Amino acid sequence: MWNFSAHILKRLGERDISKSEILSIVNNEVDILVVPSGKDKNIDLYFAKINNKYLMVVVNRKTKNLVTTRKMRKNEKIAFNKESSYE
Repeated sequence: MWNFSAHILKRLGERDISKSEILSIVNNEVDILVVPSGKDKNIDLYFAKINNKYLMVVVNRKTKNLVTTRKMRKNEKIAFNKESSYE
């Protein structure tokens, strides 16, 4: 069970991202790339393309808390496409 933080709920509305898109990413229903955070040993960064959106979700793997989300940056999108063979 995933927990949506107040912060991610605010960001979903601001960034036109749905809860179902986030759940599809963290439940591995779409192609994802998971990268451990270099700053916090409990945090993973989930990168995915869903509904023509390139998204990144910050997840606390220990608490199952969904921290925040945003669109991928240009360099992240390039790396994701290479890793996922979307190029």
